[in-house]
Amino acid sequence: MRRRKALEALAERRWDLLVIGGGITGLGVAVEAARRGLSAAVIEACDFAAGTSSRSTKLIHGGFRYLKEREFRLVRESVAERMALMRQYPHLVRPAWFLFPVYRGDPDPLWLLRLGLWLYDRFAGPALGPYRHRRLSAEEALREEPWLAPAELLGAAMYVDAVTDDARLVMAVLREAAAAGVVAVNYSAAVGFLREASGRIVGVVARDRAAEAGAPASGGSGEAGAEASDAGKKAGPAAAGRRERGGGPSNGAADRSDGAPRIEIWARTVLNAAGPWADAVRRLDDPAAAPLLFLTKGVHVVVPRRRLPLRQAVVLRGPDRRLMFAVPRDDFVYAGTTDTPYAGDLVRPRAEAEEVTYILRALRQTFPEAGVGPDDVVATWAGIRPLVAPSGSVADPSAVSRDYQLFAAPSGLVTVGGGKLTAFRAMARHIVDALFPTTRRKKALSGGEAPDFAVEGGAPGAAFARRAALAIGEGRAASGGGGPGGAGERVPAAGAFGPEDRIEAFAPDGREPADETEGWAAWRARLLFCFSPEEAEAILEDAAREAAAEAGGAVGAAFSFRARVLRAVARAAVREQARTLEDVLFRRYPEALFSPDNGLGVAEAVNDALAEALGLTPEAARRSMDGFRAAVRAMHAWRKEGGEGPG
Repeated sequence: MRRRKALEALAERRWDLLVIGGGITGLGVAVEAARRGLSAAVIEACDFAAGTSSRSTKLIHGGFRYLKEREFRLVRESVAERMALMRQYPHLVRPAWFLFPVYRGDPDPLWLLRLGLWLYDRFAGPALGPYRHRRLSAEEALREEPWLAPAELLGAAMYVDAVTDDARLVMAVLREAAAAGVVAVNYSAAVGFLREASGRIVGVVARDRAAEAGAPASGGSGEAGAEASDAGKKAGPAAAGRRERGGGPSNGAADRSDGAPRIEIWARTVLNAAGPWADAVRRLDDPAAAPLLFLTKGVHVVVPRRRLPLRQAVVLRGPDRRLMFAVPRDDFVYAGTTDTPYAGDLVRPRAEAEEVTYILRALRQTFPEAGVGPDDVVATWAGIRPLVAPSGSVADPSAVSRDYQLFAAPSGLVTVGGGKLTAFRAMARHIVDALFPTTRRKKALSGGEAPDFAVEGGAPGAAFARRAALAIGEGRAASGGGGPGGAGERVPAAGAFGPEDRIEAFAPDGREPADETEGWAAWRARLLFCFSPEEAEAILEDAAREAAAEAGGAVGAAFSFRARVLRAVARAAVREQARTLEDVLFRRYPEALFSPDNGLGVAEAVNDALAEALGLTPEAARRSMDGFRAAVRAMHAWRKEGGEGPG
């Protein structure tokens, strides 16, 4: 649905459910509601997944560490959802081996690790098949991962979880939402509420921010509620357009009396799923609303895989013994995350020098021979966790529950806080059950049961076994060398993303592929990390058409393989409501995070293709380019803070 028609559709009816927030939670709830026969709409203040939903550790996992916090229900539910998501989104949720080393002095001894993994596997049930955890001696662990620090290593275990591209997962759910009849519009911020005479909320006043998209001010990304946050800080929520209306919907015409397009969207139920901005949205309803959330920041760093050639994901500990991950992805390894209280800018969170230093020290502590340092960091990202605030003071942010809760205001506004990416479908079922109890499924869950998952395509075990056989099957050869000073022998691979035998798209020095066949083959493999086979082929066909036109003289500039493909990605991204270069190269395909130059080398060519597809004015195209450059600069701003070197 075209954006203009979608905006008109928002105002043409009274919706059963209107969701504020276009992240994984909000879109997941809308899909679940639509599948139960309810009419649902979603508005998002920035781009879909621009906040927490694209800034996670990019794992679909049960949350093994939460067993220590005795959150057994959360872990059981997450493990069940992990199995279901691997079946429903096989191109996006891929099983991967994780190696968990234990050193002398670690807070969790080997016996406790093995007990926890036994329980973890039990939660997965028979669907896990032969891919249950394995115990390793210290010698076996070093054979599996030669870059591990050998000193004081007591042993290890290997277990299977899953990796994903979190932003692309949101886009997949967005497509499901559209297919189910949900109307979802990004760059549409909630700035006030519609009310009955009694004060009950019966809708939202939304501001269309599309004209602002691409401005540097929005370059740092923000999810639903960024506009609300600004309103609360500047003029107070009462000035944001609160209106009292009774009866049914008005004609819904956009209000442009102050020069800014506003739309009235009527709904029987309004859900606030704005993530870190949920409290700001609540203050639009009640300026005196006490905070519900406890926000923490998680930072990740990206380094070239040639500097840290891991064979599988590795669990590592920070200098303070906090658990983190180092995860291979294509030609890179990303590591994180930190977990610190946060009260800063929600729209543009970024890594700070001390946070990057913390992660680098953890990498050097676990992989000392690699010697990874600040100069090796090619990208960073930071996300804000909207956790439900616990009672009392918080000594350890990592101990705060990741579970989700619903909060109903006297006005009828319902807010969701907390939650995990992995459990978004289970959250959606529970939320729709609570909001619309008459639509509950007949099959109720018993107290300790994992949620039922209704996904087409056979039993979970069969689907998982098929996927696992491709991704982590025994006997598959890995690319890459051996350990420090090793001979580079080929070993069974346990890595996560994509075919191990693919052709590299670019040599380490950045030169172009030797011939066109090499280029297309390489980019097909790269695209399959993020897109379904059908989507990837459509993008490559589009790029090939442009290449053919260029050869025939119809295109003025000669584009590299990389630029051709990413220009095609930009044209495809328009169908997912991408409006800026940042939308394309951070979230539709994460070239900004996983390339040596953060996508700057092709940025202008890709921005030109996006501007042409959207019909942007030269000024809007310039704002799009400037916004992307600002976002890339923000990723590297920590360098100016004097980050600590190796130590």
